[in-house]
Amino acid sequence: MDHDLRLVYFPVRARGEPVLLLLVDSGVPFDLEEIPLVTWAQWKKTRQITNDKFPYSALPVLHARHKVTPNEPKAFVFAETSAVLTYLDETLDPAGTTLERELPLEVRVRIQMVKEAALFAMVRILGMSGGSEWLAPPQRTTIWGIVNRYLRDTENALSELESSIRVVPLETDRLRGMTSAVATTISLVTQVFPPIRGMLRNDGEYKRCGKLWIAVLERPRIAAYWKENKIEAKPWSITEYGTAEWIAKAAVSFDHPQQKLDSEGRSAGGSDEEGFPPVDWSHPLPLHISYVPVSETTVERDHEAPFSLRFDALVAGIINGISPDQLSKNIRYFSTKTQCWTLSLEIHSTLARSLAPAELSETQFEDAGAECRLISFLEASQQCRPIYVPPRQYAVHGVT
Repeated sequence: MDHDLRLVYFPVRARGEPVLLLLVDSGVPFDLEEIPLVTWAQWKKTRQITNDKFPYSALPVLHARHKVTPNEPKAFVFAETSAVLTYLDETLDPAGTTLERELPLEVRVRIQMVKEAALFAMVRILGMSGGSEWLAPPQRTTIWGIVNRYLRDTENALSELESSIRVVPLETDRLRGMTSAVATTISLVTQVFPPIRGMLRNDGEYKRCGKLWIAVLERPRIAAYWKENKIEAKPWSITEYGTAEWIAKAAVSFDHPQQKLDSEGRSAGGSDEEGFPPVDWSHPLPLHISYVPVSETTVERDHEAPFSLRFDALVAGIINGISPDQLSKNIRYFSTKTQCWTLSLEIHSTLARSLAPAELSETQFEDAGAECRLISFLEASQQCRPIYVPPRQYAVHGVT
C-alpha cells in the first residue's frame, strides 16, 4: 500500500521521536519536514497555522494518504503523538499480522496505558526545560522522583503484559507505538541521569525497561538511521536549555563526577554493585550536638502561623508524593549509596488542631511498612538530644 507519509515536527526529538521510530523501522518510504521555531512563530503571526494543515495548532502532525474505497485514495492529517501512533500501528502492519484491536480489551487498555504514561512522563520532564536551572537542584530532585516513579510503574506494567504479548520485540517483530513511546522516554531519562543505565541492566531494578530500550535502538534500520542523522546529538526540546550538550553538562555538574560508566552502563571501577561510588563511613555524624531551647516568641509565632496559611498546589503535590520507598531512593541518590537499610519517621505537629493531617500521614506511612511516631512539636523540642546515625543506617525525620 502506498501510504504517502509525511511527518512534520520541529528539529528536536521529544514527541516526534516515537513516530519517527515506527516510520524508520517499518521500511516504508516517508518524508520528514522539520519546521524551525522562527518559521513557526512567523506562521502564527500571519495566521498560516490552520486546522486543515495543523489540527489543534500543534506539532507533530502526520500527513497520510490511503484508499478508503477501492478506487478513491483520501488524504488525512493527524495531530497528537498518541493518535498518530495508533494510526501507524494498524496501517503499517503486514497482512496476516494480529492487529492491536483484535487483542482482548484488558490487554488493549494496558497497552494504551503504558503508551500514554511514557508520553506524559516525557512531556512533563521537558515542560520544565524553560529555564537555565531546570536541571539543577532542587528541580533536579523533582525530576529524579518523576523518573523513578515512571520506571517503577512501567516495569510493573510490562511485567503484567508479558503474559499476553511480547513486550520486548524480536528483530522479526514489527515495532509498535507502545514500544517506541517507552524507548523514547527511556532515551531521555538516561541522558538526564546517566547512572540510570545501571538500573536498566539484566540484574537491575528495571530490567524489562532496559531490554525493551536496547531491543529498539539496536534494530538495524533504526541504528543505521540514528547514526547517519546523528539523532543522539539533536536537542530534546525547542528551548536553548534542552540541547544534548546542556543536559550532558548538567549530569556532569550535579551528579557524581567520580562515577564512570562504560557503553553498557557498567561502572568502570571504584563503585559498588549498581555503579554508585562507595560511601566512606570512617567519619560518621558528630556525637555531640548543642541543644538550643525554643523561645516563647517562637512558640507563639508557631501558634499564629496556621491562621495565615493558604493552600499551595506545589506543597500539596510534594506532600502527596511522599512515600517511604521514594525517600529511600532519594537517600540512595544523594548519599551515592545503593541501599537504605532502616527507615524511621517522626512527624512533628505544632498544634492540636493540625493533628488530623498529621495522623493521616502517620497512617499512610505505617500502611506502607515504615515505622512512624507522631509527637507534638513542643514535646519534640524538649526531647532534642544528640543523634548518632551508625554505619549502614539512615534516620529520616519528616516534618509536617
